Amino acid sequence: MKNDLLQATINTISGHEFRTPMNAIFGFANLLHDSAGSISAAEQKEYSNYILNSARQLMNLSERLERWSRFKDETIEGVLCEKISVEAMMLQVEKVAEKYTVPGEIFLFSANTREISIPGNKEVFFAAMAELFDNAFKFSAKQSVPVFSVMVENGNQLISIENYSDKVSSTDLRKYTVFTQFNRKLYEQQGLGLGLEIARLGIMHCGGRLSIPEMPEENGHPKIRIEVLIPCMGKLYEKRYTDN
Repeated sequence: MKNDLLQATINTISGHEFRTPMNAIFGFANLLHDSAGSISAAEQKEYSNYILNSARQLMNLSERLERWSRFKDETIEGVLCEKISVEAMMLQVEKVAEKYTVPGEIFLFSANTREISIPGNKEVFFAAMAELFDNAFKFSAKQSVPVFSVMVENGNQLISIENYSDKVSSTDLRKYTVFTQFNRKLYEQQGLGLGLEIARLGIMHCGGRLSIPEMPEENGHPKIRIEVLIPCMGKLYEKRYTDN
């Protein structure tokens, strides 16, 4: 059902996702061509940046659609037990934060373990988490503080992401609603639900489950919480043995 809804959403707005940056490329390329020799170097650089950013947007969308298709249709080769460093996850969050935050904005990251273990592919895991980290900053309300945590408790490894949003609610995310972020350093039309589906499939390939519990609004902003639950390895082995 979710795959059908996601596919319908992609079919509905994929034209916009591709045509908007393509129109920018054609428009600014023509402007540079027609105004050659009559505009300043600063203006040339500005127009060139628009072209480059639009090209990157197209490349990024193409790569993510390809990743979604691969995660959806293939069995991803992995290992029995892959160690994931919590420090590496924090560095990944920092890298994403640099793209969206402005000076003075912060995020919080906490953990009660130095590493977690997954029965899967490390690259797939980080690709899935990158989508969730990206959404956390992309759709967070201005001056809000995204909170990330990695906890091992009760036989489970729990990665949680919390933030306050301008326009997106937990219900929107579960329905793969099309939405746009506001008041961020980097503006771009997104919201296919594609990132969430890439994350869900990637985490599933790593023996985990993604969930988005309903959260109440606070101070007029919807509160978003995303949870990634991966059983500890001993518990996972026990479940597999029982299933067989």
